[in-house]
Amino acid sequence: MKNIIIKIFTGLLVLVFLNACSEDDNTGFSTVKPNNITVTTDVPGSIPALVERDSAFTYTITLSAPQTVDVQVAISQIDGTAVDGEDFVIPHLVTIKSGDTSVSFDIEVLDDDLIEDTETFTLEIGANTANASLTPVTVKFTIENATGDGLNVDLSWSSRYDLFDEEDGRFDVYDFADLRLLITDASGAILKIADGASAESLTLPGTYADGTYFIKADVYVINNLGDLESNAVELDLAAHATQKGVLDQSYSFPAIMNSSLGDCPGYTATLLEIVKVGENYTISNAEDVSIGLCIFVGAYDCDEPGYKVYDVNFGLKTSDPFTLTNDNFWDSGFEVDYVFDNDGNVVITPYEFDANYGRGVETWVIEGAGTYDLNDLSMVVPYTVAAKADGAVLDNNIHTFTKK
Repeated sequence: MKNIIIKIFTGLLVLVFLNACSEDDNTGFSTVKPNNITVTTDVPGSIPALVERDSAFTYTITLSAPQTVDVQVAISQIDGTAVDGEDFVIPHLVTIKSGDTSVSFDIEVLDDDLIEDTETFTLEIGANTANASLTPVTVKFTIENATGDGLNVDLSWSSRYDLFDEEDGRFDVYDFADLRLLITDASGAILKIADGASAESLTLPGTYADGTYFIKADVYVINNLGDLESNAVELDLAAHATQKGVLDQSYSFPAIMNSSLGDCPGYTATLLEIVKVGENYTISNAEDVSIGLCIFVGAYDCDEPGYKVYDVNFGLKTSDPFTLTNDNFWDSGFEVDYVFDNDGNVVITPYEFDANYGRGVETWVIEGAGTYDLNDLSMVVPYTVAAKADGAVLDNNIHTFTKK
């Protein structure tokens, strides 16, 4: 735990030497044991509260005149809810060397991320001093809960069974699946990415504008681990959200990701929704999975009523993680894009081509919208082919795609 001392001089504890007697200390010097020394202080009645982060008070004890012996002053906690050694640290004995008139000591307050109530501690300075009779002084301190204005989010993951193959033995889940942790805005635009070699961490800064944000995870890579290459592995994800001194919340997402999709474009797990208002964060479970279009890639039968069933292939459009390209629309070799959402809908991106269908060469537009089924990876997409100029319909039909 990091402790940075901030020197705050709040006054002097003055030790006034009143009287003493001498005795032999067996070293050839005269040893004086002061008696009835009064400890006084001009510390203000209201001491500013310390904070559980990088703070301290520094006290200076001063004698009215140099002494011929060391004067030892005891310091101890006599009251309060704070714990010596856990919440704060003090020396329990300080020594003013012979010939010196003062010594300084620090009351260090330890850094603490826990959410706690205000704590107090009262120190007694000067009681039970071995070589002096002192009238002690007591001083009471308060420690306020340290808070932070940023929200920290950690992501970890595990599998539901051991990962191993016959050749290489057991694998760590982080060697198997390398995930990324994302912060997006309400529109889905990525604001921050954490992409390390194992568990990930990100901070939603307090400087971000008030609004809604999402914590998401996606797959950077699923590594080839021998016999596991062709087997799907369900991944359990866990998110831990903390704000220093304010909140500490954990969330679990069992089997939310499947390794069979690997680093498939668009395959993203949404974990948390965060509403930021000033330094306050409201967190809710937003468990959802964006489809990975890799599962739709491949060869299909296209049933076009009134025409025939013919072959098409759907491939990834690398520039857009939610779009696939049909390479043989209308059995004419047209490469038409299909945009998928997370709710089972698929929309044809308007496609234009020039042709003469008895009206002279003009521009025609292919449009349509339908649905997909994640169970059998089929698609049913009604479409139209119409003249761009006046909307005259050339073809109005339905394509049913069945994966081979």
